[in-house]
Amino acid sequence: MKKSIAVAIFLAPTIALGEDFAAMTKRIDDARLDYQSCLTKSATYYGQKLCRDVSELVPGAFGKCTDQRTILENLVRDRGDAPSERTRYLGSLRERYTDTMTAIILDQQIAANCQPK
Repeated sequence: MKKSIAVAIFLAPTIALGEDFAAMTKRIDDARLDYQSCLTKSATYYGQKLCRDVSELVPGAFGKCTDQRTILENLVRDRGDAPSERTRYLGSLRERYTDTMTAIILDQQIAANCQPK
């Protein structure tokens, strides 16, 4: 009896908190899209308003979207991905978004005839 109660108590959090993998992946995809949207909006804004070198603006855009990044990181962690997989996934997102934001900022600066010093 005690053994079955202990097993039930041990498994209960997993069952209660455990969304299926597909549902958790959908939540991660939604959070990733929110993060990407924030980065795109931030890069557009900074590109329009600030005539500075892109290398100064991209970190600012990442900083502006810290809340969305944290939500995404927590969801990836909660899905149970191995730490190395989480690091790889989040690193690849950052790398891709750096390229995207660089292009957005440059497009905005060209449209505004901005020439950073």
